[in-house]
Amino acid sequence: MSKADERMKKTSEALSGIKYIKMSGWENSFLEKVCSSREEELKYLKMQFSITCWQNASAWAGSTIVTATVLGSYVFLNGAISAQQVFGIVSVFLILGVNCVGY
Repeated sequence: MSKADERMKKTSEALSGIKYIKMSGWENSFLEKVCSSREEELKYLKMQFSITCWQNASAWAGSTIVTATVLGSYVFLNGAISAQQVFGIVSVFLILGVNCVGY
């Protein structure tokens, strides 16, 4: 949020002195300052969005891999698995996965 605050400060500064800025011909200078602050803010927001996407993808993939591993181990150790057992195991892992990903 500090990047947004910095940009808002520069925008407010430009708006409060707009008459003086126009008389002095400093529009481009202030425009460059505000635009550079916006670029920094967007860079930060893109990085934050990328991190959130990777966290969500890894949480989903992790729960899927764990469920597949448990089912594979069960089949390997017991030899056979019924639809009821698969449904029960997948249901438990979905409930656990939703609760773990939410925190």
